Amino acid sequence: MAFGAVGIAKLISMGIEPIAALAIILAGAALCGLISGIAIVKLNLNPFIVTLAMMNIISGVTYLFSNGIPIAFNNYLNFLGQEFLTIPVAIYVMAIVMVVGHVILSKTEFGRNVFAVGGNARAAKLSGINVDKVKCSVYAMTAALACMAGVITCANLSSGDVSTGSGYELNVIAACVIGGCSLDGGQGSILGVFIGSAILGVIKNGFVLLRIPASWQTITIGLVIILACTMDQMKRRKK
Repeated sequence: MAFGAVGIAKLISMGIEPIAALAIILAGAALCGLISGIAIVKLNLNPFIVTLAMMNIISGVTYLFSNGIPIAFNNYLNFLGQEFLTIPVAIYVMAIVMVVGHVILSKTEFGRNVFAVGGNARAAKLSGINVDKVKCSVYAMTAALACMAGVITCANLSSGDVSTGSGYELNVIAACVIGGCSLDGGQGSILGVFIGSAILGVIKNGFVLLRIPASWQTITIGLVIILACTMDQMKRRKK
């Protein structure tokens, strides 16, 4: 997200046309995700360690881009952070991503392959699925989507900041787990993740309205993740 926010603001400040800058930064993010995927499948490295390392590398790159100083963002792409017919444009983008994601996961061969690889990569490979290709594709798409979220945040705040998305990792994991995604893989849905995100948002807003300190929000989210994981494991044992 920080790469998307800082990257597009920096490219536009250098005189690059906004749409071209958007294409460049999304392609760059996808490339970073692809590199992570290749390192994981070809070097047989731990996915968590590789993505954590890439996160730190990208974080360093964003600091080099901006020297730690927010970069002003003022062009026609600012509409991404505004409203259309009283509804934030980000909601429309989310709806499009959800619909496309649902169709891909439920109606296409690639989507079925994603679930197969997540459930049992070895069995998927023996059944003829190109496991390496599927994994690399998913890493690339995830990186591009996270980058787009950063661009939207940049448009909303009218500046690209290196702190964009900081701490969101826990929120993402919590939303997915609450929404029914299994940490063991092979299970989950777009609608479930949306519901998980909504529940998380309600919890956070409730804490704000009740004037409960932010530290307790983090503690609660951690406990919710543990509870959701425990319920997932119990359900798997029953099966």
